[in-house]
Amino acid sequence: MFETPRLLLRQWKESDFEAFADMNADPEVMRFYDRVLSKQESFEMALRLQRTITANGHGLWVVELKENATFLGFVGVSDQDFGFSAGPIKEIGWRLKRSAWGYGYATEAAREVFDDAQKRFDEIYSVTAKINLKSRAVMEKIGLQYRPELDFEHPRVAKLELKEHVVYCNHTN
Repeated sequence: MFETPRLLLRQWKESDFEAFADMNADPEVMRFYDRVLSKQESFEMALRLQRTITANGHGLWVVELKENATFLGFVGVSDQDFGFSAGPIKEIGWRLKRSAWGYGYATEAAREVFDDAQKRFDEIYSVTAKINLKSRAVMEKIGLQYRPELDFEHPRVAKLELKEHVVYCNHTN
């Protein structure tokens, strides 16, 4: 669990699942993914994320606004293998519901998680579609550096305009 002045990052609860499903059904939130998720897919994903945190002590934490306990999305570090030259990796990532955009929540939460992750892991990466400029800005704000030599075509992305992915890392070598 993590805390910032405005946010609480915590383990998943069943009461988060509906809000998570609503977020994953929003085409604008899921714009840089192949598709929106069904309610069932979101519930199954939330259960996996919950189990991962329990098993590993890290994962994608629920982000909650402290002042009113509103579900905002998730931020955390996950184990990934995208098939590019650096994998498998520890990847910091986030997804927030649309009404939470523009307030700096992603940066605030990601910075807290990133600071902790640097104490636990040698290398932390972040990966996104090349055209996802807002996520790339968050990556830069928290201190990750663009590694163009690691850019790759994502093997699990079908949409042609999203296939080209960029890689950021906390190390330049």
